Amino acid sequence: VLTTEVTIANADNTYIIKVTAEDGTTKEYTLKITRQTNIVGTILTENTEGKHSSQVIVYKTSDTRPEDIDNILNTDGSVNTSVRQPVEQVETKEDGTFVTKVTDIEKYDIVVIKEGYLSYRITGIEVVKGEKTVLDEYSLIAGNVVTKEDYASTDVETSITEQIEIDDLVSLNEHIGVTVNHGNGVSDANAKYDFNEDGIVDKIDRNILKKNYGKKAETVAWVNPYALNVMSLMSSTYEASTNATNVTNSANFILPMTCSYTITSEYGYRVHPTTGEYTKHTGIDLAGTHHTEILAVADGEVTYAGVQKGFGNCVEIKHIVNGETIYSFYAHLSKIDVKVGDTVKQGDVIGLEGGDPETDPNPGNSTGHHLHFEIRNATGYGNDVNPNNYIKF
Repeated sequence: VLTTEVTIANADNTYIIKVTAEDGTTKEYTLKITRQTNIVGTILTENTEGKHSSQVIVYKTSDTRPEDIDNILNTDGSVNTSVRQPVEQVETKEDGTFVTKVTDIEKYDIVVIKEGYLSYRITGIEVVKGEKTVLDEYSLIAGNVVTKEDYASTDVETSITEQIEIDDLVSLNEHIGVTVNHGNGVSDANAKYDFNEDGIVDKIDRNILKKNYGKKAETVAWVNPYALNVMSLMSSTYEASTNATNVTNSANFILPMTCSYTITSEYGYRVHPTTGEYTKHTGIDLAGTHHTEILAVADGEVTYAGVQKGFGNCVEIKHIVNGETIYSFYAHLSKIDVKVGDTVKQGDVIGLEGGDPETDPNPGNSTGHHLHFEIRNATGYGNDVNPNNYIKF
């Protein structure tokens, strides 16, 4: 008998179930209920019967390798590490809806593809553990029937696969009157011309292409629908301040710099800008004003201040926040203003941004000035966690 009340209020719930047999013997079982982290949405096509099939591919935003969905495996079955790896690939339901599952709490890109249509891409989708991230409804644009593979020359501009042009209309006209077999396991090379999927390539399909003539494949950055509520509680800009205060992103942490900045590399796996290797980026890179002041993100004690290979001048600070011990790490500094053992307050200047290989001392492995910032769950390299879980950049 289960007497414990089971809820799904949290993303993860673990319950101990005690089972008593008729002879009085007992045994305990562990029941873990986990809420999925999903990205969901609706993709519509030109299908006249409301059967809106398309392929939805999910990638990690931090994975910046080139996309080649047809060659993610080598001939021997091993993973091709030179191409971007899909997190998940699903087909939409007949009504166009889709549900994808992710496990890591970071940013994702979604690419929607369908033969004969322009692709659609949404980048930088943020997810919350155990919650659904709902995307806007979108209608794919039909008419992209000519691909690079249709040409003998490999020098053809890639724009032919990104825009509906005269070549697409000419190719469609050459197939007017052709009957098409959709589905039932049959692969029909002419299916891409039948946009409304009524079984024949006709003037309806030509009118659809003409309606979409000149349109290009779209890439849009995901916009958090709750951003307006969040921004009403915090500043939406990161302008320099005269008193070393900063925009508070949560109850416990501030941004490590007060100037305007650009995120040049997110946390997670990437192609390294200097080595060319596909490796994990253990922090987030912020390119701000050269030599801007770098601030302690919370109260703490300096546990490292010196030079490390790859990181150049760097500082690590130990914090205890709400009973949790974490460490913040600041690399590629042009100047260090603290020493090991110093106690710092939130907003104290601990150094200056640097990393310019031409002008800054000890720049480390860097192609230009920026701050490499990490959050760690223990002291030292290799204990990194996603800084976006603690600070809103």
